Amino acid sequence: MQNGDTILIDFATYLNDPQVKWDKNNLLIKGVGGRPRLEAGSIIANDASNGKGIFVISGANVRVENIEFANAAVIDRNGAGIRQEGANLYIHKCKFIGNEMGILCGNIAN
Repeated sequence: MQNGDTILIDFATYLNDPQVKWDKNNLLIKGVGGRPRLEAGSIIANDASNGKGIFVISGANVRVENIEFANAAVIDRNGAGIRQEGANLYIHKCKFIGNEMGILCGNIAN
């Protein structure tokens, strides 16, 4: 994956996949053919080394469209559909259901 790429996720229900880290800038991550559902499970819930949520986005200027994030739970009880660690995250037509946190973000220097 490179800066500026477009990532398309086909419509389906994705159950119990591991956390996905996005560290490139200017990405478009988009659900196509319907709204894909990313449903967290025990892989994320029991991951003491990462334990943040379904998507961890550290790249800047990332756009996420038409994706459903469901049931993120982690050991620290702050499992997020999306954990924002980079600047300028844009969310469009996404849905967050049953997560401990929908979008969890922090203060970004500069």
